[in-house]
Amino acid sequence: MAKNRPLLLAALAGLLGLVTALAFVVGRGSQAPAAANANNAGLTVPSANMPLNPNWKAQPATGASVSLPWANIKVNNDGSSEAQNEPFVAVNPNNPNHIVVGANSWQVGNGHFEVFAYVSFDGGRTWASSQPYIDRNAGRINAADPTVAFGPNGDVYFAFVALTPAQGAVAVSRSVNGGLTWSSQTWATSFASGADKPSMAAAGSKLYLFYQSGALYSTVSSNGAASWSAAGPVRPTSKNRVGGWSVKSGSTVFSA
Repeated sequence: MAKNRPLLLAALAGLLGLVTALAFVVGRGSQAPAAANANNAGLTVPSANMPLNPNWKAQPATGASVSLPWANIKVNNDGSSEAQNEPFVAVNPNNPNHIVVGANSWQVGNGHFEVFAYVSFDGGRTWASSQPYIDRNAGRINAADPTVAFGPNGDVYFAFVALTPAQGAVAVSRSVNGGLTWSSQTWATSFASGADKPSMAAAGSKLYLFYQSGALYSTVSSNGAASWSAAGPVRPTSKNRVGGWSVKSGSTVFSA
């Protein structure tokens, strides 16, 4: 037994070394993911079985058509050289199926920049077009920058900038049949204002018009756009631009 003691001690020492080495390897393997997770907390991969929105449908790889809950519907009759741009969408607060879109257009084909209204009464499934520019005062043959608002009774107001060769002035047209035809047009700004980029908001019996002319200005109509108040500055600095506007309770104006 004494003769075998050195061999036993050597074997025991080797066994302890092997156990220590295995423990070191296992320890490093268990710590690596923790370090990676700590440094890449935002790279967590979501579960492959996470639920999808019930309205979500994928386009098949073959290119076959898919029946979507809300299909894309072409509003205008655009061609290769009849560009439409700068659309503005308004929805009747009393009837969500009634939608009016204003847009710049070369659709007339006369080389002039026009504005058109596109109207839907069935939630966007079908559309009709109309042109709200009635009075081309002082030879203002071009029009641009449409904005649309609904009055409390469903009347539609369509504002735009009329210009060229004269300076820009803001005109506002009114429709009493949802935007199919336009019964009147008034000038909300002076013909020398150089107005640009109008935006409208309606609340109660009042219609608020905002526009830029160096600084930002506003004017108000209390009679269905038949006449307008004297314009006053909103932000007296040339660095501001017209954004989005909303009016609460007929008096508080919010700007974005």
